[in-house]
Amino acid sequence: MFKSTKASFDGFRDIFGHEARLREFVAAKISETFQLWGYDKIELSMIESIDSFSERVVGGSPWPEWDQKCSFQLDICDYARSYDNAPIFNRALLVPEGTVSASRWLANQIDTKQELRINFPLKIYYVVNCFRNEPISNLSATKTRSFAQVGMEVIGTSNRYADLETIIMVADSMEAIGASKSQIKVRLGDIRIFNHLCEKCMIPYRGTIVLKEVFDAIAESRAGNDIKRLDNELAKADKILSVYAMSPNSRSQWDFCLAGIRQSINCEEMSFLNCSEAIRDLNFIAGELNKLDIPAVIDLAVVRSHEYYTGAVFEIDAIVNDRIIVEIAGGGRYNKLIGRLSNKNIEVSAVGFAFGLERICCLAENPQNLVNLEIYFWLNKSSADIVLYGQGSANSLINFAQQLRKDHKRVDIYAGNHVTVQEAASYAAKRGAQLMCVGG
Repeated sequence: MFKSTKASFDGFRDIFGHEARLREFVAAKISETFQLWGYDKIELSMIESIDSFSERVVGGSPWPEWDQKCSFQLDICDYARSYDNAPIFNRALLVPEGTVSASRWLANQIDTKQELRINFPLKIYYVVNCFRNEPISNLSATKTRSFAQVGMEVIGTSNRYADLETIIMVADSMEAIGASKSQIKVRLGDIRIFNHLCEKCMIPYRGTIVLKEVFDAIAESRAGNDIKRLDNELAKADKILSVYAMSPNSRSQWDFCLAGIRQSINCEEMSFLNCSEAIRDLNFIAGELNKLDIPAVIDLAVVRSHEYYTGAVFEIDAIVNDRIIVEIAGGGRYNKLIGRLSNKNIEVSAVGFAFGLERICCLAENPQNLVNLEIYFWLNKSSADIVLYGQGSANSLINFAQQLRKDHKRVDIYAGNHVTVQEAASYAAKRGAQLMCVGG
Protein backbone atom coordinates (compact mmCIF):
# COMPACT_ATOMS: atom_id res chain seq x y z
CA MET A 1 0.00 0.00 0.00
CA PHE A 2 1.26 3.48 -0.89
CA LYS A 3 2.07 5.62 2.11
CA SER A 4 2.50 9.38 1.74
CA THR A 5 5.77 10.71 3.09
CA LYS A 6 4.02 13.88 4.27
CA ALA A 7 0.59 13.73 5.87
CA SER A 8 -0.11 17.40 5.14
CA PHE A 9 1.67 20.53 3.97
CA ASP A 10 2.27 23.55 6.19
CA GLY A 11 -0.41 26.18 5.68
CA PHE A 12 -2.95 23.75 4.22
CA ARG A 13 -5.53 21.84 6.20
CA ASP A 14 -8.72 19.85 5.89
CA ILE A 15 -11.84 21.33 7.47
CA PHE A 16 -14.46 19.19 9.17
CA GLY A 17 -17.60 19.28 11.28
CA HIS A 18 -18.82 22.50 12.91
CA GLU A 19 -16.13 24.64 11.29
CA ALA A 20 -17.06 23.36 7.83
CA ARG A 21 -20.76 24.00 8.49
CA LEU A 22 -20.02 27.48 9.78
CA ARG A 23 -18.00 28.36 6.68
CA GLU A 24 -20.75 27.03 4.43
CA PHE A 25 -23.38 29.05 6.29
CA VAL A 26 -21.35 32.28 6.20
CA ALA A 27 -20.63 31.96 2.47
CA ALA A 28 -24.29 31.21 1.71
CA LYS A 29 -25.63 34.04 3.89
CA ILE A 30 -23.30 36.58 2.33
CA SER A 31 -24.18 35.31 -1.15
CA GLU A 32 -27.85 35.82 -0.30
CA THR A 33 -27.07 39.39 0.79
CA PHE A 34 -25.27 40.18 -2.46
CA GLN A 35 -28.20 38.82 -4.46
CA LEU A 36 -30.66 40.92 -2.46
CA TRP A 37 -28.70 43.95 -3.69
CA GLY A 38 -28.96 42.73 -7.29
CA TYR A 39 -25.51 41.18 -7.75
CA ASP A 40 -24.83 38.21 -10.04
CA LYS A 41 -22.41 35.48 -9.07
CA ILE A 42 -19.33 34.72 -11.14
CA GLU A 43 -17.46 31.47 -10.52
CA LEU A 44 -13.79 32.15 -11.09
CA SER A 45 -11.18 29.59 -12.04
CA MET A 46 -8.52 28.82 -9.44
CA ILE A 47 -5.87 29.03 -12.18
CA GLU A 48 -4.81 32.30 -13.76
CA SER A 49 -2.26 33.22 -16.40
CA ILE A 50 0.93 34.45 -14.83
CA ASP A 51 0.77 37.43 -17.21
CA SER A 52 -2.32 38.70 -15.35
CA PHE A 53 -0.07 39.44 -12.38
CA SER A 54 2.80 41.01 -14.28
CA GLU A 55 4.14 44.39 -13.20
CA ARG A 56 2.65 45.91 -16.35
CA VAL A 57 -0.81 44.98 -15.08
CA VAL A 58 -0.71 45.22 -11.29
CA GLY A 59 2.26 47.54 -10.76
CA GLY A 60 5.43 47.15 -8.77
CA SER A 61 4.11 47.02 -5.22
CA PRO A 62 5.86 44.48 -2.98
CA TRP A 63 2.45 43.34 -1.76
CA PRO A 64 2.72 39.54 -1.35
CA GLU A 65 0.25 38.69 -4.12
CA TRP A 66 2.56 40.23 -6.71
CA ASP A 67 5.75 38.55 -5.49
CA GLN A 68 6.40 35.50 -7.66
CA LYS A 69 7.92 33.72 -4.66
CA CYS A 70 4.59 34.13 -2.89
CA SER A 71 2.61 32.46 -5.66
CA PHE A 72 2.18 28.80 -6.49
CA GLN A 73 3.23 28.57 -10.12
CA LEU A 74 2.72 25.72 -12.53
CA ASP A 75 2.88 24.81 -16.20
CA ILE A 76 -0.34 23.99 -18.04
CA CYS A 77 0.60 21.39 -20.66
CA ASP A 78 -1.58 21.59 -23.77
CA TYR A 79 -1.51 18.46 -25.96
CA ALA A 80 -2.92 19.08 -29.44
CA ARG A 81 -4.31 15.61 -30.27
CA SER A 82 -2.71 13.00 -28.05
CA TYR A 83 -0.18 12.67 -25.28
CA ASP A 84 2.32 11.49 -27.90
CA ASN A 85 2.50 15.07 -29.20
CA ALA A 86 4.95 17.51 -27.70
CA PRO A 87 2.97 19.79 -25.36
CA ILE A 88 2.79 23.55 -25.42
CA PHE A 89 3.62 24.92 -21.98
CA ASN A 90 1.65 27.85 -20.58
CA ARG A 91 2.84 29.49 -17.37
CA ALA A 92 0.10 29.84 -14.77
CA LEU A 93 -0.44 30.27 -11.05
CA LEU A 94 -3.03 29.46 -8.44
CA VAL A 95 -5.00 32.67 -7.92
CA PRO A 96 -3.81 34.77 -4.96
CA GLU A 97 -6.87 37.09 -5.01
CA GLY A 98 -10.13 37.58 -6.92
CA THR A 99 -10.21 41.14 -8.29
CA VAL A 100 -7.61 40.54 -11.00
CA SER A 101 -9.37 37.37 -12.18
CA ALA A 102 -12.76 39.12 -12.34
CA SER A 103 -11.15 41.98 -14.28
CA ARG A 104 -9.45 39.56 -16.66
CA TRP A 105 -12.79 37.86 -17.30
CA LEU A 106 -14.44 41.15 -18.27
CA ALA A 107 -11.46 42.22 -20.39
CA ASN A 108 -11.77 38.92 -22.24
CA GLN A 109 -15.48 39.53 -22.80
CA ILE A 110 -14.66 42.93 -24.28
CA ASP A 111 -11.89 41.55 -26.49
CA THR A 112 -13.77 38.55 -27.88
CA LYS A 113 -17.34 39.80 -28.34
CA GLN A 114 -18.15 41.72 -31.52
CA GLU A 115 -21.16 43.21 -29.77
CA LEU A 116 -20.77 43.59 -26.02
CA ARG A 117 -23.97 42.40 -24.36
CA ILE A 118 -22.93 43.14 -20.80
CA ASN A 119 -25.30 45.52 -19.04
CA PHE A 120 -23.36 48.29 -17.30
CA PRO A 121 -23.00 48.96 -14.50
CA LEU A 122 -22.20 45.29 -14.01
CA LYS A 123 -22.60 44.06 -10.43
CA ILE A 124 -20.91 40.76 -9.62
CA TYR A 125 -19.73 38.80 -6.59
CA TYR A 126 -17.58 35.73 -6.11
CA VAL A 127 -16.37 33.18 -3.58
CA VAL A 128 -13.03 31.84 -4.75
CA ASN A 129 -10.30 29.69 -3.24
CA CYS A 130 -7.00 31.59 -3.14
CA PHE A 131 -3.43 30.48 -2.57
CA ARG A 132 -0.35 32.33 -1.31
CA ASN A 133 3.01 30.80 -0.50
CA GLU A 134 3.42 32.55 2.84
CA PRO A 135 6.72 32.00 4.69
CA ILE A 136 6.39 29.32 7.36
CA SER A 137 7.03 31.83 10.14
CA ASN A 138 4.02 33.92 9.02
CA LEU A 139 1.52 31.06 9.22
CA SER A 140 -1.13 31.10 11.94
CA ALA A 141 -4.73 30.06 12.56
CA THR A 142 -5.95 32.98 10.43
CA LYS A 143 -3.05 33.28 7.95
CA THR A 144 -2.72 30.15 5.86
CA ARG A 145 -1.56 29.29 2.37
CA SER A 146 -5.05 28.36 1.21
CA PHE A 147 -8.12 30.44 2.00
CA ALA A 148 -11.48 31.45 0.56
CA GLN A 149 -11.99 35.03 -0.54
CA VAL A 150 -15.41 36.65 -0.81
CA GLY A 151 -15.65 39.77 -2.93
CA MET A 152 -17.84 41.97 -5.09
CA GLU A 153 -17.28 44.46 -7.89
CA VAL A 154 -19.32 47.24 -9.50
CA ILE A 155 -17.93 47.66 -13.01
CA GLY A 156 -18.59 50.25 -15.68
CA THR A 157 -19.49 53.33 -13.65
CA SER A 158 -17.59 56.21 -12.07
CA ASN A 159 -20.64 57.25 -10.03
CA ARG A 160 -19.47 57.74 -6.44
CA TYR A 161 -22.68 56.12 -5.22
CA ALA A 162 -21.09 52.82 -6.35
CA ASP A 163 -18.20 53.43 -3.92
CA LEU A 164 -20.71 54.09 -1.15
CA GLU A 165 -22.73 50.97 -1.98
CA THR A 166 -19.58 48.84 -1.97
CA ILE A 167 -18.83 49.79 1.63
CA ILE A 168 -22.46 49.38 2.71
CA MET A 169 -22.34 45.89 1.24
CA VAL A 170 -19.52 45.01 3.63
CA ALA A 171 -21.55 46.22 6.60
CA ASP A 172 -24.72 44.50 5.36
CA SER A 173 -22.84 41.23 4.86
CA MET A 174 -21.45 41.37 8.37
CA GLU A 175 -24.88 42.12 9.82
CA ALA A 176 -26.29 39.13 7.94
CA ILE A 177 -23.97 36.79 9.84
CA GLY A 178 -24.59 38.28 13.27
CA ALA A 179 -22.43 41.40 13.63
CA SER A 180 -23.83 44.81 14.48
CA LYS A 181 -22.95 48.14 12.89
CA SER A 182 -21.42 49.24 16.20
CA GLN A 183 -18.76 46.53 15.75
CA ILE A 184 -17.60 48.02 12.44
CA LYS A 185 -15.35 50.98 11.71
CA VAL A 186 -14.64 52.27 8.21
CA ARG A 187 -11.40 54.13 7.46
CA LEU A 188 -11.43 56.09 4.20
CA GLY A 189 -8.62 57.49 2.08
CA ASP A 190 -8.00 58.41 -1.55
CA ILE A 191 -4.92 57.46 -3.54
CA ARG A 192 -5.40 60.49 -5.81
CA ILE A 193 -4.23 62.78 -3.02
CA PHE A 194 -1.12 60.67 -2.42
CA ASN A 195 -0.36 60.48 -6.15
CA HIS A 196 -0.92 64.22 -6.57
CA LEU A 197 1.64 65.04 -3.88
CA CYS A 198 4.14 62.49 -5.22
CA GLU A 199 3.91 64.05 -8.67
CA LYS A 200 4.12 67.58 -7.30
CA CYS A 201 7.24 66.71 -5.29
CA MET A 202 8.72 64.68 -8.18
CA ILE A 203 9.09 61.53 -6.10
CA PRO A 204 10.22 58.73 -8.46
CA TYR A 205 8.06 55.66 -9.03
CA ARG A 206 10.08 53.31 -6.82
CA GLY A 207 10.13 55.96 -4.13
CA THR A 208 6.34 56.17 -4.17
CA ILE A 209 6.12 52.42 -3.58
CA VAL A 210 8.36 52.62 -0.52
CA LEU A 211 6.45 55.62 0.83
CA LYS A 212 3.11 53.95 0.19
CA GLU A 213 4.17 50.92 2.23
CA VAL A 214 5.01 53.20 5.16
CA PHE A 215 1.67 55.02 4.84
CA ASP A 216 -0.06 51.64 4.87
CA ALA A 217 1.78 50.66 8.06
CA ILE A 218 0.89 53.99 9.71
CA ALA A 219 -2.81 53.54 8.92
CA GLU A 220 -2.85 49.97 10.25
CA SER A 221 -0.97 50.89 13.41
CA ARG A 222 -3.25 53.87 14.06
CA ALA A 223 -6.24 51.53 13.68
CA GLY A 224 -4.90 49.25 16.42
CA ASN A 225 -2.54 46.80 14.72
CA ASP A 226 0.59 47.04 16.91
CA ILE A 227 -0.07 50.64 17.89
CA LYS A 228 3.32 50.83 19.61
CA ARG A 229 5.04 51.00 16.23
CA LEU A 230 3.14 54.14 15.15
CA ASP A 231 5.84 56.62 16.21
CA ASN A 232 8.49 54.54 14.48
CA GLU A 233 6.49 54.42 11.22
CA LEU A 234 5.85 58.17 11.35
CA ALA A 235 9.59 58.69 11.79
CA LYS A 236 10.19 56.50 8.71
CA ALA A 237 7.82 58.65 6.68
CA ASP A 238 9.57 61.81 7.87
CA LYS A 239 12.95 60.38 6.90
CA ILE A 240 11.75 59.38 3.42
CA LEU A 241 10.12 62.75 2.74
CA SER A 242 13.21 64.61 3.95
CA VAL A 243 15.21 63.10 1.09
CA TYR A 244 13.23 65.05 -1.51
CA ALA A 245 13.54 68.78 -2.09
CA MET A 246 10.11 70.34 -1.64
CA SER A 247 8.57 73.63 -0.64
CA PRO A 248 7.35 74.25 2.93
CA ASN A 249 3.81 74.23 1.54
CA SER A 250 4.27 70.77 0.04
CA ARG A 251 5.76 69.42 3.25
CA SER A 252 2.81 70.83 5.20
CA GLN A 253 0.47 69.01 2.83
CA TRP A 254 2.25 65.72 3.53
CA ASP A 255 2.08 66.41 7.28
CA PHE A 256 -1.66 67.06 6.97
CA CYS A 257 -2.11 63.65 5.34
CA LEU A 258 -0.21 61.96 8.16
CA ALA A 259 -1.83 63.94 10.99
CA GLY A 260 -4.54 61.45 11.92
CA ILE A 261 -8.23 60.72 11.51
CA ARG A 262 -11.02 63.24 10.95
CA GLN A 263 -14.76 63.16 10.32
CA SER A 264 -14.57 65.40 7.26
CA ILE A 265 -12.29 67.83 5.43
CA ASN A 266 -13.50 71.43 5.34
CA CYS A 267 -13.36 73.88 2.44
CA GLU A 268 -10.21 75.61 3.66
CA GLU A 269 -8.39 72.28 4.00
CA MET A 270 -9.69 71.21 0.59
CA SER A 271 -8.23 74.34 -0.96
CA PHE A 272 -4.96 73.77 0.89
CA LEU A 273 -4.59 70.21 -0.45
CA ASN A 274 -5.67 71.25 -3.97
CA CYS A 275 -7.35 67.91 -4.67
CA SER A 276 -11.01 68.90 -4.51
CA GLU A 277 -12.65 66.04 -6.43
CA ALA A 278 -11.08 63.38 -4.21
CA ILE A 279 -12.00 65.25 -1.04
CA ARG A 280 -15.59 65.84 -2.14
CA ASP A 281 -15.90 62.11 -2.77
CA LEU A 282 -14.48 61.29 0.67
CA ASN A 283 -16.78 63.76 2.43
CA PHE A 284 -19.79 62.36 0.55
CA ILE A 285 -18.98 58.72 1.37
CA ALA A 286 -18.12 59.39 5.03
CA GLY A 287 -21.18 61.58 5.53
CA GLU A 288 -23.63 59.09 4.01
CA LEU A 289 -22.14 56.17 5.94
CA ASN A 290 -22.47 57.99 9.26
CA LYS A 291 -26.09 58.89 8.43
CA LEU A 292 -26.69 55.15 8.05
CA ASP A 293 -25.08 54.52 11.47
CA ILE A 294 -22.01 52.93 9.89
CA PRO A 295 -19.08 54.56 11.75
CA ALA A 296 -16.69 56.10 9.23
CA VAL A 297 -13.65 58.36 9.46
CA ILE A 298 -11.19 59.83 6.97
CA ASP A 299 -7.53 58.90 7.34
CA LEU A 300 -5.42 60.09 4.41
CA ALA A 301 -2.72 57.58 5.37
CA VAL A 302 -5.09 54.88 4.07
CA VAL A 303 -3.72 54.40 0.55
CA ARG A 304 -3.82 50.58 0.07
CA SER A 305 -0.52 49.29 -1.27
CA HIS A 306 -2.12 47.49 -4.22
CA GLU A 307 -0.91 49.43 -7.22
CA TYR A 308 -4.12 49.10 -9.23
CA TYR A 309 -6.17 51.49 -7.06
CA THR A 310 -6.91 54.87 -8.65
CA GLY A 311 -9.36 56.69 -6.35
CA ALA A 312 -11.21 56.34 -3.07
CA VAL A 313 -10.00 53.40 -0.96
CA PHE A 314 -11.15 51.97 2.34
CA GLU A 315 -10.33 49.52 5.08
CA ILE A 316 -12.84 48.10 7.55
CA ASP A 317 -12.05 46.98 11.07
CA ALA A 318 -14.24 44.87 13.35
CA ILE A 319 -14.46 44.55 17.11
CA VAL A 320 -14.99 40.95 18.20
CA ASN A 321 -15.01 39.97 21.89
CA ASP A 322 -13.33 43.26 22.87
CA ARG A 323 -10.57 42.58 20.34
CA ILE A 324 -10.09 44.69 17.23
CA ILE A 325 -9.47 42.92 13.94
CA VAL A 326 -7.75 45.46 11.73
CA GLU A 327 -8.65 45.38 8.04
CA ILE A 328 -11.14 42.55 8.10
CA ALA A 329 -12.12 43.87 4.67
CA GLY A 330 -10.60 46.31 2.21
CA GLY A 331 -11.12 47.68 -1.26
CA GLY A 332 -11.49 50.74 -3.41
CA ARG A 333 -11.76 52.16 -6.90
CA TYR A 334 -9.64 50.84 -9.76
CA ASN A 335 -10.32 52.45 -13.13
CA LYS A 336 -7.36 51.18 -15.17
CA LEU A 337 -6.93 47.50 -14.27
CA ILE A 338 -9.45 46.10 -16.78
CA GLY A 339 -7.91 48.17 -19.57
CA ARG A 340 -4.46 46.78 -18.78
CA LEU A 341 -5.83 43.26 -19.14
CA SER A 342 -7.55 44.04 -22.44
CA ASN A 343 -6.08 44.12 -25.94
CA LYS A 344 -8.06 47.28 -26.62
CA ASN A 345 -7.25 50.83 -25.58
CA ILE A 346 -10.05 51.25 -23.05
CA GLU A 347 -10.69 52.50 -19.55
CA VAL A 348 -13.41 50.78 -17.54
CA SER A 349 -14.28 52.32 -14.18
CA ALA A 350 -14.72 49.85 -11.32
CA VAL A 351 -14.87 49.59 -7.55
CA GLY A 352 -14.94 46.58 -5.25
CA PHE A 353 -13.89 44.91 -2.03
CA ALA A 354 -12.90 41.52 -0.68
CA PHE A 355 -12.46 39.76 2.63
CA GLY A 356 -11.19 36.39 3.72
CA LEU A 357 -13.96 33.95 4.61
CA GLU A 358 -11.93 32.52 7.49
CA ARG A 359 -11.49 35.94 9.09
CA ILE A 360 -15.18 36.85 9.10
CA CYS A 361 -16.39 33.48 10.39
CA CYS A 362 -15.57 34.71 13.88
CA LEU A 363 -18.50 37.13 13.55
CA ALA A 364 -20.93 34.20 13.23
CA GLU A 365 -19.59 31.93 15.97
CA ASN A 366 -22.48 32.76 18.32
CA PRO A 367 -25.71 31.56 16.63
CA GLN A 368 -27.77 33.51 19.19
CA ASN A 369 -26.71 36.70 17.40
CA LEU A 370 -28.33 35.54 14.17
CA VAL A 371 -31.82 36.88 13.59
CA ASN A 372 -32.64 34.86 10.50
CA LEU A 373 -31.11 31.45 9.90
CA GLU A 374 -33.08 30.90 6.69
CA ILE A 375 -31.31 31.31 3.37
CA TYR A 376 -33.15 32.19 0.16
CA PHE A 377 -32.25 31.16 -3.38
CA TRP A 378 -33.57 32.73 -6.59
CA LEU A 379 -33.65 30.41 -9.59
CA ASN A 380 -35.48 32.60 -12.11
CA LYS A 381 -33.39 33.97 -14.97
CA SER A 382 -33.67 37.64 -14.02
CA SER A 383 -30.89 38.81 -11.72
CA ALA A 384 -32.97 41.48 -9.96
CA ASP A 385 -36.64 42.03 -9.17
CA ILE A 386 -36.61 45.82 -8.90
CA VAL A 387 -34.27 48.51 -10.21
CA LEU A 388 -34.63 51.58 -8.02
CA TYR A 389 -34.14 55.00 -9.58
CA GLY A 390 -34.44 58.32 -7.82
CA GLN A 391 -33.20 61.88 -7.60
CA GLY A 392 -33.36 61.97 -3.81
CA SER A 393 -30.55 61.47 -1.34
CA ALA A 394 -28.52 58.27 -1.35
CA ASN A 395 -29.58 57.73 2.24
CA SER A 396 -33.30 57.78 1.44
CA LEU A 397 -32.90 55.45 -1.55
CA ILE A 398 -30.91 52.95 0.48
CA ASN A 399 -33.41 52.94 3.35
CA PHE A 400 -36.32 52.47 0.93
CA ALA A 401 -34.51 49.61 -0.82
CA GLN A 402 -33.82 47.92 2.51
CA GLN A 403 -37.53 47.94 3.31
CA LEU A 404 -38.27 46.20 0.01
CA ARG A 405 -35.56 43.61 0.66
CA LYS A 406 -37.30 42.53 3.86
CA ASP A 407 -39.85 40.84 1.57
CA HIS A 408 -36.97 39.04 -0.19
CA LYS A 409 -37.10 41.35 -3.21
CA ARG A 410 -33.78 41.70 -5.01
CA VAL A 411 -33.41 45.47 -5.29
CA ASP A 412 -30.69 47.05 -7.42
CA ILE A 413 -30.18 50.79 -6.93
CA TYR A 414 -29.22 52.23 -10.32
CA ALA A 415 -25.69 53.64 -10.21
CA GLY A 416 -24.87 54.39 -13.84
CA ASN A 417 -22.76 57.28 -15.08
CA HIS A 418 -25.85 58.95 -16.56
CA VAL A 419 -28.55 58.91 -13.90
CA THR A 420 -31.57 59.54 -16.11
CA VAL A 421 -34.88 57.74 -16.13
CA GLN A 422 -34.27 56.63 -19.73
CA GLU A 423 -30.92 55.05 -18.87
CA ALA A 424 -32.38 53.43 -15.76
CA ALA A 425 -35.33 52.04 -17.75
CA SER A 426 -33.01 50.51 -20.35
CA TYR A 427 -30.84 49.03 -17.60
CA ALA A 428 -33.86 47.54 -15.80
CA ALA A 429 -35.23 46.02 -19.02
CA LYS A 430 -31.93 44.28 -19.73
CA ARG A 431 -31.94 42.87 -16.20
CA GLY A 432 -35.51 41.65 -16.54
CA ALA A 433 -36.51 43.81 -13.59
CA GLN A 434 -39.26 46.29 -12.77
CA LEU A 435 -38.19 49.94 -12.75
CA MET A 436 -39.36 51.81 -9.67
CA CYS A 437 -38.92 55.59 -9.56
CA VAL A 438 -38.66 57.27 -6.16
CA GLY A 439 -38.84 60.96 -5.32
CA GLY A 440 -39.69 62.26 -8.78
